[in-house]
Amino acid sequence: MDQYARIARMLTRQRGATAYEMQLAAGTTCVHKRLSDMKRKGWTITRKPVPGRNFGRYYGQAPV
Repeated sequence: MDQYARIARMLTRQRGATAYEMQLAAGTTCVHKRLSDMKRKGWTITRKPVPGRNFGRYYGQAPV
């Protein structure tokens, strides 16, 4: 399974994923680049901040 497939699976989960979770699962240090590539391919990716923290959770929807 490639990095994009692993990140896609995490983004479509109900709880979404943090950048750190995606980094560990996909084995990449450039998660932002993978997300940018996915957006270019038609994915809708949103970030919702976690209250009281400095990071957010990412949620994604595959292109139709």
